[in-house]
Amino acid sequence: MNQKEVIIQRMRTLKKYHLNGNPTQKCRVNVVYVHQNNSLLHELWKTKLAHMLRKSGMNYITEACIGDKRVDLVCLDTGEEFEIIAENDSPEIREKYRQQGVTAIEATWKGLQDLNHTYS
Repeated sequence: MNQKEVIIQRMRTLKKYHLNGNPTQKCRVNVVYVHQNNSLLHELWKTKLAHMLRKSGMNYITEACIGDKRVDLVCLDTGEEFEIIAENDSPEIREKYRQQGVTAIEATWKGLQDLNHTYS
């Protein structure tokens, strides 16, 4: 894709989403929203994923809603949706995300440490 096509793709993806609780408010691009009810580990994973996307030259939005669904992070370049889940979440939760086309990422301290060594 050339640069113009990338920008068009990003805008198309961005227009689909809004901030939680306010359908008229659009998400800000490349801003990590921290939710106080999430664990520190969850927020660190979200920040690390956002950092990896930016290092790859991609744009993202966080805490994005589309209809009744909310996801932790959306890559605007590919449209891929990410949800960070706890290590002890049930197989049903993982399956729900898979059926919705959302990439579920299991947040563990060891995984975050391994990721730091790989992408720092």
